Amino acid sequence: MTRDAPVPPQARNPLHGITLEAMVNDLVAFFGWEELGRRITIRCFNADPSVPSSLKFLRKTPWARAKVEGLYLFVQRERARRLRRAGSNAGPVDELDEVNDSESTLPLETQDPGTPPDRG
Repeated sequence: MTRDAPVPPQARNPLHGITLEAMVNDLVAFFGWEELGRRITIRCFNADPSVPSSLKFLRKTPWARAKVEGLYLFVQRERARRLRRAGSNAGPVDELDEVNDSESTLPLETQDPGTPPDRG
């Protein structure tokens, strides 16, 4: 009888191997600071934003980090979905313009009433 190889503990984690810095940089490149600050309302994205200050805040604040991770995963799924859809159509599609459109279906992230105010 043969045994199956054990499944690594992070095998199904879509964020495995992706640093918080890579997520923030990707979201900033995709949305820009202004739009990112509108979608996730935390001070470190709105008042004199920078990657180092955002990382410092996000590493100390689990609820804010969860929002960044959620938006990052949503953008990745949306990119993949649009690429699949573009693959079935004839002709090139600029998926960034479609998702980045102001009429986008991406959800706005808002702070839950029960979460503490940001300190970033």
